[in-house]
Amino acid sequence: MRGVRIVAPAHLHAGNLDLSGGLGRGYGTVGFTVEEPRLEVRACEG
Repeated sequence: MRGVRIVAPAHLHAGNLDLSGGLGRGYGTVGFTVEEPRLEVRACEG
């Protein structure tokens, strides 16, 4: 049986407002990847 398995870690975002506008934009984010929880998808020919 042939198939494919795709596993992707979770990605969390944290953001904050730049209330003074000193950075040239009103909002900025940073992202973090964590191993758990994760998404796993399997598809098999059959």
